[in-house]
Formats: sequence, C-alpha cells, structure tokens
Amino acid sequence: MKYSYFPGCTLPTQMKNFELTVRWTARRLGIELEELDSWQCCQAVFPLSTDSPMGLVASFRALINAHQAGRALVTCCSGCFHVIKRTAHLMARDQETRQKLEAFCEQEYPPEGVQVLHYLDLLLSSLESVQPPVPLKDLRVGAYYGCLLLRPEDELGFDDPEDPQKMERLVRLLGAEPVLYAYRTECCGSYSSLLDRAGAEAAVRAIVSSARRAGAQVLVTSCPLCFWNLEESSLALATREPSFAPLPVLYFTQLVALALAAPDECLDWSAHRIDPRPAVAAFLPEVKEA
Repeated sequence: MKYSYFPGCTLPTQMKNFELTVRWTARRLGIELEELDSWQCCQAVFPLSTDSPMGLVASFRALINAHQAGRALVTCCSGCFHVIKRTAHLMARDQETRQKLEAFCEQEYPPEGVQVLHYLDLLLSSLESVQPPVPLKDLRVGAYYGCLLLRPEDELGFDDPEDPQKMERLVRLLGAEPVLYAYRTECCGSYSSLLDRAGAEAAVRAIVSSARRAGAQVLVTSCPLCFWNLEESSLALATREPSFAPLPVLYFTQLVALALAAPDECLDWSAHRIDPRPAVAAFLPEVKEA
C-alpha cells in the first residue's frame, strides 16, 4: 500500500539520521512512502487562538495534497503528527473553519477528511511478520514519548496518554527489553528551553535519572525537539554535575534499522552528541567481526 509522506522541515536538514532510517526501513519492509509534491513547515505548534484559521494553512494544504493523491498521510515527527492530526480532527468537526480554509486555498477538502498516521504504526504492522536479522537481545530500552504524541487524547488517539504501549511493543518485536519508568510521558521542556534553560534541564534530569534507575541503557523517541533537548541538557548537566550520567538517545527508526542490519551510513552515528555505539556495540557489524 502506498502512503503520502510528510517529512517535515527538520528531518531532511538537522535530523538526517532520522530521515535516513525512515527511508531505509520503509524500503526494507516494503512500505511505499511517496513524499508530497508540495509541502511546507507544519508550524510546529497547533494554534491556540480560534480567531483566525491562518495558523492551520500549512497543515490544511498537506491534507488537501494527500486527499488529491487518494492516500492516507504519514508523518514521523511527533510535532508534525500532533499539528496535522489535530488539524484533520478540527476539519471534520468545524465546517466554518474548513470553509474559510478552502476559500483561502481555493481548494476543496472532503468533510470525511484524510486519515493521518504515525510511521510507528506502519512499522508495528510490518514487523509482526518479520524476524529481525540482528535481534537486540538484552538491550534495555526506555521509550520516551514526551507530550506531543499523546495529548490531547481525544484528538490524537495515538495511545493511552497515561500508560502508552506502542513503543514498548516495537522494542519487543526487535528482541530488546522495554523499560518502564515514571517520566516517559512527561514533557522534556524543549519548547521552553530558550526562555527557561534551567527548567528544561530540570525536566531532562528527572527523565534521564528515572530511566537509568529503571535500568535503561538507551532512550528512544520520535520527536526531534526531544532528541535535541535530551542530548543538549544532559551534556550541560554532566558538565556541571559529574555524578549525572547521560543516556544515549536514538530515534525509533534507528532502533529498527539497527535490528534490520542497516549500514552505518544509514544509521549516521555522527549526528549524535552522545554516542550510542558503546550501548549497542554488540549489534554492530564491525564489532561482531573483530
């Protein structure tokens, strides 16, 4: 089955290790992703103001393009998923706003809308029938959901916001061990980091410390902002506090690519400020051949 793909602005630029493993795993598992012909940044934040629909234009255009292609829309970034899925939810329930956006874009959008999917769901269904060539046995993985994937639950419908299980299910399918810890659904503070660096670092300290106490060796996320802040704040904390031990962070697609024996150039370890290779050394080809 072919899907319309919305990469977002971060994956092809600052987070190429995410994009590379999305494309590689899709090819490896026979998932057909066709990038939208014309897309722009989703704006990263769903607008809180209801006075004007202009903050929804970018997401609305992505939905229109997917509708015209006759396919469901898939994205990987937590922020893009959050904004586009909430826009689709609003379009199905708010005829006045939908008509305003149709008039502005000079294009029609069906009331029944377009299905918006997160790439994690496609991977889960595809991996059910696949035996990973490099099962990640004994690797203890802490899934970090953050806030954008899960809330508001009635609009996103991704997973249980208090006790999500999709990433843990993915970890098990790859042969690894999921680690449950207290802060896996808490905000990391990335959005506030420019104005409140100390607050963001305090949030990351709680997340990383909680995961490490539970036995996690790596963290896995789908949010580029979370990835950046978990690394950035961890390194800042470790510089000032020698007792603080950072955890390496991977995108969920990197974990899948690792288990499916992707080449190093696809995994792109150079994009990490906290090198994950010591934690996953047992599953790297060059280590196994040494």
